[in-house]
Amino acid sequence: MLCHLHSGQAAGREGQRPLRTQQPAFHRPLASPAHQSGSSRPCHRRVQAIAAPPAGASLDLDPAALSLAEEEGFVMARPPPAHSNGQRYHIHTFGCQMNLADSERIAGALDAQGYSCAEDASDANILIYNTCSIRDKAEQKVYSALGRQAKRKRANMGDLKLVLAGCVASQEGAALLRRIPELDLVMGPHHANRIHQLLEQVDQGTQVVATEEIPLQEDITVPRRDSDLTAWVNVIHGCNERCTYCVVPNTRGNEQSRLPTDIRREMLGLGEAGYRE
Repeated sequence: MLCHLHSGQAAGREGQRPLRTQQPAFHRPLASPAHQSGSSRPCHRRVQAIAAPPAGASLDLDPAALSLAEEEGFVMARPPPAHSNGQRYHIHTFGCQMNLADSERIAGALDAQGYSCAEDASDANILIYNTCSIRDKAEQKVYSALGRQAKRKRANMGDLKLVLAGCVASQEGAALLRRIPELDLVMGPHHANRIHQLLEQVDQGTQVVATEEIPLQEDITVPRRDSDLTAWVNVIHGCNERCTYCVVPNTRGNEQSRLPTDIRREMLGLGEAGYRE
């Protein structure tokens, strides 16, 4: 099993696409009509270790199950949007509940632009790995999966886009392009809502690295919730402490608190929609 490909080749070698790093501009995509009406919701299929939950089931896991799920990851699946642009994405999420919430933001932003979700990676032309840097085993699984997909991309599938998002992206940055030159987009958690803008830049023939810390401007209409009963509500992002055992400040940046009025508005909206926790 390959963990990485062409690790000795630099990202700027002759013949490779130019590297573009992102400036801290931000765009808030509009929610799709399907999402505004609440007509469809995503679900997660736990890969290997965790069985698929029934419709409307909570994502609450016991510690042992969550520990295994963090290593094996989650796969997001959802019905196609009402107005598709023909692009299909696949999201594989590793790590904590925060990563699951980020994947919902990523999926919602793509759905709003007409992208469709593919439950099977082989059916997608945009593969997104939302990563965790806490456990080495989970990180190595990501590199192994990317190695397989990079081989697939080289095998006459130039239209396949590989995206590495999340905490590993923030931690490693542009160095990931040297380890896996086939990557198209390296994206930190702060950029989840604007992934479609970054993919548009990839379409111009560049590799994009967007890992810098920017002010978070969450659009609460964008996330596509996994459950009809349980919803993730972010109160704060990042951390200002520097505990020796924790990597969060280095991967998710400094504390950014949401306004109490925004939190209350989101909570009230979820309550009116029937969410219980």
